Amino acid sequence: MLGFAFLAAVVLLACGLALRSLSRSNERFVASLNILDRREQAVFEVRGAAMRREISARNLVLVTRDTDLPRQNAGAAHTPHTPHTPHKPASGLSLLIAQFKTA
Repeated sequence: MLGFAFLAAVVLLACGLALRSLSRSNERFVASLNILDRREQAVFEVRGAAMRREISARNLVLVTRDTDLPRQNAGAAHTPHTPHTPHKPASGLSLLIAQFKTA
């Protein structure tokens, strides 16, 4: 009977260590996904800024009145970052991160 209790304790200890290791592994995985998500968000912000500058440059070429020229020229030189970024489509990475955050 003492041998059975010892083996049961060893099995429970092994299960506890395995669960702890799995939890740490899951935390590292989620952390790496968060880093990738931040990189993806930065790419979308840079892409949006480039598109805004492209539109401003196009508008500068299409200007027909001299009164509009300074405003369009300033827009093509520097477009300020707007706090509201357009809604990006949910990527597989974003969906995976959302799934892990809810779990």
